[in-house]
Amino acid sequence: MESEDVIRKHSISVLFRIALFILVYIGLIALGVFLLWIAYRFAVWGFLHFTAISSFRLILILIGAMIGGIGFSVMFGIYLVKFIFSKTQNINANRRPVTEAECPALFNAIREVASATQCPMPKKVYLSPDVNACVFYDTSFWSIFFPVKKNLEIGLGLFTSTNTSELKGILAHEFGHFSQKSMKIGSSVYITNTVLYNLAFQEDKWDQWVDKWCMLPVQLLAVFGMLTRRFTNLVRKILQNMYKVVNRSYFRLSRQMEYDADAIACSYVGNQVFASALRKIEVLGTTFEITRNGLTDLSEEKKKVSNIFESHQIITDFITYKNQIPLRSQSLMNKDIPSQYPESRIVVENVWDTHPSLSSRISHLPIQSGEISENDLSSSWTLLPDKYKEEISQIIEAQIAENTQTPEDEMKIISNEDFTQWYKEYYRKNTIPEEYQTFLQRDIATFDRSLVTIEETENPFSLSNSEIIKEYSIATDDWNTLCSVYNKELEIESISYLGEKCSIDKLPMDKHRTYILSLFEKIKQIDHDIYKYILYRVMDDV
Repeated sequence: MESEDVIRKHSISVLFRIALFILVYIGLIALGVFLLWIAYRFAVWGFLHFTAISSFRLILILIGAMIGGIGFSVMFGIYLVKFIFSKTQNINANRRPVTEAECPALFNAIREVASATQCPMPKKVYLSPDVNACVFYDTSFWSIFFPVKKNLEIGLGLFTSTNTSELKGILAHEFGHFSQKSMKIGSSVYITNTVLYNLAFQEDKWDQWVDKWCMLPVQLLAVFGMLTRRFTNLVRKILQNMYKVVNRSYFRLSRQMEYDADAIACSYVGNQVFASALRKIEVLGTTFEITRNGLTDLSEEKKKVSNIFESHQIITDFITYKNQIPLRSQSLMNKDIPSQYPESRIVVENVWDTHPSLSSRISHLPIQSGEISENDLSSSWTLLPDKYKEEISQIIEAQIAENTQTPEDEMKIISNEDFTQWYKEYYRKNTIPEEYQTFLQRDIATFDRSLVTIEETENPFSLSNSEIIKEYSIATDDWNTLCSVYNKELEIESISYLGEKCSIDKLPMDKHRTYILSLFEKIKQIDHDIYKYILYRVMDDV
């Protein structure tokens, strides 16, 4: 109930700004229609008065001016009204459509989720290689006033190490944005904001035509082309500034709508299942990129795997085991991903953030059991025939082959066992040993090397020194954030330091400067000791 009140409050603010945006745009449309009428009247006037002019040169100049003026009026007028008739298509070349006949188990799961969240079934369902799921749709200006049919995209990267209940929770979140259970005004604003973005930022063939007009060899005509471009850029800037006004409120609403969609997912699968799904997505997104990079380097050796998702599973198992992260499809991930760095002293709520952080989303999840009585811990892959796993895998494999310019017929397919051994060796060769990672991936503090004595010293690559370097790294990031807020380079809604709210006028600059300088002195000593340690060992070997 509290969530609905917050969404209603933010929605009213956003709707007021959207109404203002639409009024401005309608005024521009009226201006466009007026310019088209002017073009028509100018053409009629020109044809009626040419016969009264005796100078052929003057006639040519007037004809050029008339054509340029008519062109300006027509093109500028078209620019102002074209968005009423244009349609923006949500295109992803990696998507592959599937039908219920092809994937009955997957569609049964989607139908269950749609029914539980009180959403209609998607118009079409697509599969893609990504670690992502989304509801997407084509939009036009009229989408603000009339409902649009929505499609569902499911990235197969999500299926790695997730179970059926977790996948349903992810889908329930996506449907939750447009559910009858959510505030209907919120889902309407969600669509409207997409349309407004297209109005303010979209470029199309019209822009290409004007660019060609500006390059015409007839200077008099080209001047009118440049004039058209200048005026349209002015209008576009007006719309973009208006869009920013809308978005300041919309982003607040968007963050709350994420919490609302999370709550809808929890009401279906339960908060433990959905929290587990969120944690797993965070890990899988990282390991999927690692997999792509690894397979790219593998292709340089003219080798490839038969299925990228099986390789993703191998790398995910390897990475999570090394980092002691429990990630299995047969169980829930009940603990947060351990952080290797200390917590930041600063918590900032950015005006332009659309999505809350993972920790914030999990902390906002409602405590409720959910409608699914028993968790289905079977692998998500059981919902999908193997042939689609292979078909979608080929999309990534083809992209890798194209990027590395390696003909696929020259590539040797290696087994999963061989890939596992290859990746372990690849990881060993390309990864800094864990005990040295913190010490090497940073800027080194300067000190007077002439004062360093060559003598035996304790190993400075210790855990305690590593923690100091990590603390300094976070403190430096915090300092940069404070400076950005102080210099008004970062727009924020609120900021807190060590758990206490701060006003922008009274940021703890001096306090944090003292803290970071004290850490820097320790960093200088650590780097001094490292130099001394290495110098002694080198001299000893000599």
